[in-house]
Amino acid sequence: MHATYCLLSSLLLLSILAQPSYAAISQSFYFDQEGNPLSGGPAAVPSDSSQTSLSSVPTGVVLRRGIVYEYYPVNGKSFSEIVTSVQENGPYIAGAKRRLPTRMKWRFGISYEYDFTSALDEEDTAVHVSLEVKDIKVTYGITVTLPSLIDNTSLNPIERNLWKNLFLQFLEHEYDHVDIIEDIATADEAKKSLAEINYLIFDYRDGLDIDNTIGTFLKDETAKAAKEMSRNIRERLNEYDRLTDFGNKHSLRDSFFRPEKK
Repeated sequence: MHATYCLLSSLLLLSILAQPSYAAISQSFYFDQEGNPLSGGPAAVPSDSSQTSLSSVPTGVVLRRGIVYEYYPVNGKSFSEIVTSVQENGPYIAGAKRRLPTRMKWRFGISYEYDFTSALDEEDTAVHVSLEVKDIKVTYGITVTLPSLIDNTSLNPIERNLWKNLFLQFLEHEYDHVDIIEDIATADEAKKSLAEINYLIFDYRDGLDIDNTIGTFLKDETAKAAKEMSRNIRERLNEYDRLTDFGNKHSLRDSFFRPEKK
């Protein structure tokens, strides 16, 4: 199938036999963090070795909604022993080539509606399509893995507070990852690339299914936009992790987000 698309205004009209316009059609596609297509929705994928608990966070810590949280157990009779347990039991991160206190997995979805008017140019045997892609949405599914202290009864109040502050640091590091992934500007670039597709030309052949041809074309363009979006996100995540040494230099996070964050 040969197809081209042009960024043309609605003033471009051809001397062709016009066909009726079609009602809005919906499409949704989902991708992993590498930008590869997935089946199913954008719901987060549970980590493969974590345990979930309803009482896994220190008292007073409030978690963000819309994220799946999973936990791995740590223990110790003192704060220093707990830190050692985190270092020994944290998830192995291939990119860091070592165990880290936290881990995040993510995926995303792109959905939209489109309607079109098609017409056959009998002189050059081409199908011309005036197209509008609208209501474009990007959704995310994110899973964060965190340490969970099994028993804090042996800790004194100062040590409990130290653990809470360390946990909050771990959490803030992963929330920075979430903010990078869900950055509006990155999603807007993907949306813009799809919204700009407003005029298509297909080679005509007997039995051509225009609906399916347009849907397949948009599916391919969505996959391209997803690949680019994934690449941009992963580049920023890698830059952030290099700067902060995967959270070990947490104080450097401000220089990464400035002036985006204050």
